[in-house]
Amino acid sequence: MKNVQIALLLWLVSFFSFTYSKHTPSDYIKEFNDSAIKLTLEKTTYSLIYFYSDSCKYCQLFNPVFENLCTLYNEDSEATGFQILKTNARVNKKLSKLFGIRHYPTLKLLHYPSKEILEYEGKRDLHSLIDYIGSKTTLTPNYENFKSEVKNIENPKELLENSKDKLVIFIMSHLIDWQDYHYPSHYIQRISNTYEDIDFYVYHGDDLNHAELLPQFGVSNFPSLVYIRNGEFKSFNTEPPAYQTNDKFNGDKIIKFIESIDSDGSLWRSIEAVSVAPVIGTEQFEDDEDSEEDIEHIEL
Repeated sequence: MKNVQIALLLWLVSFFSFTYSKHTPSDYIKEFNDSAIKLTLEKTTYSLIYFYSDSCKYCQLFNPVFENLCTLYNEDSEATGFQILKTNARVNKKLSKLFGIRHYPTLKLLHYPSKEILEYEGKRDLHSLIDYIGSKTTLTPNYENFKSEVKNIENPKELLENSKDKLVIFIMSHLIDWQDYHYPSHYIQRISNTYEDIDFYVYHGDDLNHAELLPQFGVSNFPSLVYIRNGEFKSFNTEPPAYQTNDKFNGDKIIKFIESIDSDGSLWRSIEAVSVAPVIGTEQFEDDEDSEEDIEHIEL
């Protein structure tokens, strides 16, 4: 009886560990080496293999994209016939020789039944890789597996809580460039994964909830950025741009703002509480309507 209880306890631990970690991107990453080449590759019809080196700076830049890519495709490889793998090309010499690896990072697509090997030569962003996989395998990504690191603001007080720095992106819902920010293919997801010591938030300027944040941080332009640290903030692009100024956002501008936050020479400003006038309801207008006698009638 005791053995049965122990076995049940171990099963429960493993079950809840799997449930808790199911949506952790690293759980979908499959790494293999020279000792399991055939055993690994024969499992699926297609294998997209990422050959990397620990010392390669371009690999380090690509790693967050690769992690997201695995999250979108690696949940049920046996059912889809497709898997995404990675291997350290400097350590695993047999694999490097077998696939003709000459530089890092390199991505190779293997069709196992025919042993055809294709080298991916496109851009190493998520959109391009998704398009490439779809064109070769007809598979589509499973976005339900992805857990965004970019949060919505539920309570403005959380922007002042704990010691972590925070970056708030102020957007409008109609901005085309930001309509898919919660998907892994958006550059803000890559940036948020890169800067793990910063909490990222998005605030929709056309959302009436927490409207006090706009005057509180002086936001009158979208998109814009506010960086918060210890009750103080710095901002970028919060004021309307000058005529003919290109204020279009991209990942480089956000990274530059983050990287220069302590060296740009600007002063940190205190976050002051701002009172917002209540929205006047239609019933107030109805109560204060002028009578017919008070309205001057003008003939046209």
